Amino acid sequence: MNSEAIRIYEEIRTGKRSRFPRGFWVDGSIYNYNAAADITKYLVEDVLNWDDEVVKDRMCCEVFFQQKLKGMLWTLFNDSFYAAMENAYPGIESRYELKWTYSIVSLPQKEYLYISFTVSGIL
Repeated sequence: MNSEAIRIYEEIRTGKRSRFPRGFWVDGSIYNYNAAADITKYLVEDVLNWDDEVVKDRMCCEVFFQQKLKGMLWTLFNDSFYAAMENAYPGIESRYELKWTYSIVSLPQKEYLYISFTVSGIL
């Protein structure tokens, strides 16, 4: 795990910092997906202490927003919490099992997003 990324995120969560440093998520044309994966794992496993069933039931964009990760979702994953979860946990169970993806995006749109993310190299 990227301990520097976790440290910066923890400072943001506790209020020592107001935001991530400029260029943290994107530096020129380099996207920092490794730090995003580490922070997402830290959020799910250490901050929220959620198991797989709780993640399936409760995970949504709002969780990332409340945990001060809106910029990460917007910058790296086009506001897709599923893409962020797939980045952190490659091979995660089907997005269709995640409760909140049904109400946000219709099935054909989900398939389109999955194909477009896969082709662009995000997933």
